[in-house]
Amino acid sequence: MKKHLSFLTLLLGLSVATVAEPIQPQKAKQLAENFFNVSKSKKARLKMSYQSQNNASTSTRPYYIINRGNNQGFVVISGDTRTRAVLAYADKGYLDEELIESNPAMSGLFNDFVDQIEWAQQNLEDIPSESYQKLARATRYHDVIPIIEPLLEVEKSNRKIRRKSPISWGELYPFNLYCPYYTKEGKRTKSITGPVATALATVMRWHEWPARPKGSIQYLWENTGDTMRLNYDEQLEYDWKNMPEGIDYKGINRETGQKVTNIQAENIGRLLRDVAYGVKTNFDVPSYGGSSANLFDAPKTLVENFNYDKGVQLLRRSNFSYSVWMAGIKDELTNYGPIVYSGSSRYDTVCFVIDGLAEDGYVHIDWGENSYSNCWTDINIIEYTAKGLGIDPLRFDRNHYMLRYLKPNDGIKPQPVVEEKVKLSIARGCTPAQFYRDNQQYFTISLKNTSKTKYHYYLKLSFVKEGSNAETKSITTRHASLIEGGETKEVDFYTDFSNFETGNYKLRISYRVDGKWVAIDESAGIINIKEYPVGPHIVTTTTPSNVYTYVGEAVKMELPVKNIGKEDYNGKIELLANGITIATDSIAIKAGQWAELAFNTNNKNFLSLQPGDYKLSIAYGNGKKIIYHNSENLCSLIIDPRQKPAPAMGNVRLYSAIFYQKDKYVGSRHCTVAKGVDLNVKAYLYSTRGFKGFVKIFITDSYGSKEAKISALESVKHVQIDKYGSGFIEFKVNHTKLTDKRYYVNILYIEGDKEVCRTWDCVPFYVGSKVKYTGATNNNDSDDEGIVVNVDELPQQPAYIPVGFDERNLEVGTTNGIETVGVQSISIQPTVANEHVTVATTEAGTATIYSATGAKVAEIALKKGSNTIAVSQFTPGIYFVKVANQTLKFIKK
Repeated sequence: MKKHLSFLTLLLGLSVATVAEPIQPQKAKQLAENFFNVSKSKKARLKMSYQSQNNASTSTRPYYIINRGNNQGFVVISGDTRTRAVLAYADKGYLDEELIESNPAMSGLFNDFVDQIEWAQQNLEDIPSESYQKLARATRYHDVIPIIEPLLEVEKSNRKIRRKSPISWGELYPFNLYCPYYTKEGKRTKSITGPVATALATVMRWHEWPARPKGSIQYLWENTGDTMRLNYDEQLEYDWKNMPEGIDYKGINRETGQKVTNIQAENIGRLLRDVAYGVKTNFDVPSYGGSSANLFDAPKTLVENFNYDKGVQLLRRSNFSYSVWMAGIKDELTNYGPIVYSGSSRYDTVCFVIDGLAEDGYVHIDWGENSYSNCWTDINIIEYTAKGLGIDPLRFDRNHYMLRYLKPNDGIKPQPVVEEKVKLSIARGCTPAQFYRDNQQYFTISLKNTSKTKYHYYLKLSFVKEGSNAETKSITTRHASLIEGGETKEVDFYTDFSNFETGNYKLRISYRVDGKWVAIDESAGIINIKEYPVGPHIVTTTTPSNVYTYVGEAVKMELPVKNIGKEDYNGKIELLANGITIATDSIAIKAGQWAELAFNTNNKNFLSLQPGDYKLSIAYGNGKKIIYHNSENLCSLIIDPRQKPAPAMGNVRLYSAIFYQKDKYVGSRHCTVAKGVDLNVKAYLYSTRGFKGFVKIFITDSYGSKEAKISALESVKHVQIDKYGSGFIEFKVNHTKLTDKRYYVNILYIEGDKEVCRTWDCVPFYVGSKVKYTGATNNNDSDDEGIVVNVDELPQQPAYIPVGFDERNLEVGTTNGIETVGVQSISIQPTVANEHVTVATTEAGTATIYSATGAKVAEIALKKGSNTIAVSQFTPGIYFVKVANQTLKFIKK
């Protein structure tokens, strides 16, 4: 186990009057300079150690990691101005990509962080946060201001006295001295303590309690089926003074600089063993994810075996408002001590210690990794909702738990917290107020929570036709709405107006209190519903985000539209930048049809645009414009200058992918394909310089991966594309190979002697056996969260229409069995050769050599070990060596 990083979080910004934009690397470094110069030493040199992968939909980097000096701390800067500028910060230590990738939990948290940035860019208003503006101006900006300094750094008896070394424990030696050995695949390895046991023991070290354990424990070790038993009454007393406070991952006592003594190791190891048994740890080794335990088992063993007060409780954050939860953290740190805390991402569950509290919801985290990467960060990731948008990021909901009222047994009982009842009011009525009789419409109503208690449930909206007192229809929100006490936010409602009569309707909002719907007294506004216009009429219900690119770099733009007119549209459509056509084609959209326009800007008109800001609009028919919120300017195109790239051998990029099942269109990006049906992937590619060579198309279940887990999910195509050319390649997949729920389509190719795979270009899709429709429903059931429709037919998204792409299959010739590119588990040396190459393999087999055109040129038997192969007879060029299901490459000079 190496290092964890905290939940890097987005504190979504307050409304301001300027326009948000992505943060480029140079700007991120400038923000880091502002941060450190204002708050810390100005002498330390700053270095950007990592830039996260580009976001596929916005061409921006979600975050940047900038280190200061030599282990003098780091800062994580957001890649978008609409979020909190500083996502995490430490005044000591170092962080880079290697540290992230070396730890599965840390890697998972950073992947989750990328998801959040992407969500924010797609859902939040395009305005910069207040914290970003302060940091950019470098005025009145400060780093974390503690309310309670980290407790692990101070003495319990007198918090004004700092320890010689902060309590910083881990999971390896000496902490795992008495952990059992675990034999896996014939290898006997020492297991580790696990994060739950380490967190609990860290807090117990701070309390220096108990004097000795009592009772006994017995449980089943899940990995082996062995029964684990421990009689605490037979154990020696704990010698707290022989448990050094600070110990690094090598087992060095930070106070003395020497390795811990045998007596110290024995005391620490015994405490960790006792605690690990108490929470029924499933011991395992680091290479298999380490040991695990459930924090739910902690209160019982703390009271029965370690003599802590019986008032200790494990509390769940979702049962409390944000303000009450944070007040509980403050009270625990003030009156009890450090907090054992756990939280989950979709990648992992972690347990750690919160030992400090600062302004704006920041807490100080000790990750139980010998103090590495400990930092201040915002705890608010789980249930924080975008202010003023009415959007609940439920995909980021994580279970937060903390041990509350943890103290040595002294008979004092905790006092319960009583909350007032929630009360909502209308802050602003419905916008917009004009609608067509259409089956997919949405509008926004602003609500204010006038109480101090969080509201987290569905909202109901009732329609009353003008001239009538009877309710015409009611709908509920798609998701439970989170409105903090005192907060005002906008809530989106989606409904079907196709069966409504034309006319005016009064709106009324109800919310849930004590299991009953309570209507808000104020009106939520009046809307008007009218008939469809005559002829074809194309509209969009959303506006795309601003588009950022560089001179000479094509971009993609996608826009969901619908023909709400009564007639089909067959004709020309144009994407315009300040009136200049930058993408055009002929399209067909039937009356009532939803579609997604996907514009290809890989053409001379677009690539000749000079640096600057351009207003984008879309025209169709005889000059009609697609209008959004009474404006034909849908968004901005920002082109930044840059130097021309150096000449290359060619390039190719994945624009998008379309999915078919049973020869029927299913969808594109983020669609759900049916389980149990073979899948055909149609991948659209383009090139700005032309390309000729092999392209591997693959499907992976891991974002950022450059290869599939199995050969059946990848295929190599010989592709040829002209300069400014475009087209598609196809890849058929057997449904039995798609066993997970989420996948990504991407491509990899070789340019010169370098593999190129732009991981941010990947196209995600999902595999499921049913469709869950969570739109507004006409219902009287107060608890209705949407209708689940089990369908026999395939799921289908709105039509995805590539505009300006050539419908041309780019594949030329065949690959004669070459299935993978860039798989390097079998070695070949040298990779550039005149006379011989050596192939090393762990088992005997056959090597088949192919030329770059896909022609088979040799077949050679291999023995286990090293094999020398003569290549002097080959003509100069690139060759591929296929061994079993793996392919290597060498160049013949």
